[in-house]
Amino acid sequence: MPPDLSRAILVTFALTFALFVASAIERARTGKPILFFGVSDAAFIEHTASGSTVMPSWRRFLTGNGCLVIAVAEGRLVIRPFFPFNMMFTPELLRLEYDVPVKNVVSATMHLLLGRERVHLVFWDDDGERCEFSALLKDPATFLRLVTPHHDDAPAHSRR
Repeated sequence: MPPDLSRAILVTFALTFALFVASAIERARTGKPILFFGVSDAAFIEHTASGSTVMPSWRRFLTGNGCLVIAVAEGRLVIRPFFPFNMMFTPELLRLEYDVPVKNVVSATMHLLLGRERVHLVFWDDDGERCEFSALLKDPATFLRLVTPHHDDAPAHSRR
């Protein structure tokens, strides 16, 4: 192997490792799980769901394909990639990580996209920002039953 190629491989490995460590430190600092595989005591959970943030529109093409855990547990909606897909700042860049009260869900509907039924969620995150998320689930009916809002307004703290 030429020395320049082995040096390039070593630098690439070192930078990737540094990014992985930096994201682990940031996740620990912000209280986000590093070794995340699921949610205990969930009324609904899918371990290999797919989904994407809808807004802005360019993000809808950057999906978490089969690497998301989507759960409803103890009045919370949890959407988060499982390990190792939650590392290297991927969830932050693609907006694939949410943990919000179910009461923040404004609407939950089913849409047909490319011949597949997808769940379309509109909700308020903990910062009061309106979010839209589209998910491909194996059991959308149970999920919709648990997150469909019984109100038409956002929580009072999130109104703008």
